Parts: sequence; structure tokens; C-alpha cells
Amino acid sequence: MHLAMTNLGLDELWVVYPGKRVYALDKKIIVRPLSDCIARKKST
Repeated sequence: MHLAMTNLGLDELWVVYPGKRVYALDKKIIVRPLSDCIARKKST
């Protein structure tokens, strides 16, 4: 994932999954539930 972030020039990477918890895999790699991503999209 670090290589993908470097190659794509990303500051942060989200891993989206069908669970319920938000947690960090690394300082800039965050695991987020799909429902959280949808809620964030609606609020923007």
C-alpha cells in the first residue's frame, strides 16, 4: 500500500470494508466502513 501511495502521490489511503469500525493500519492508511464513506459523501 505504501508503494501505491507513493506511485499515485497520495497523502492518505482509505481501505473501505463492510464492517463497522474505523481504525488505522498505519499513520496514513485508514480502514473505514462503507457506511462511514457514504455518510461523509452526503455531508459534503
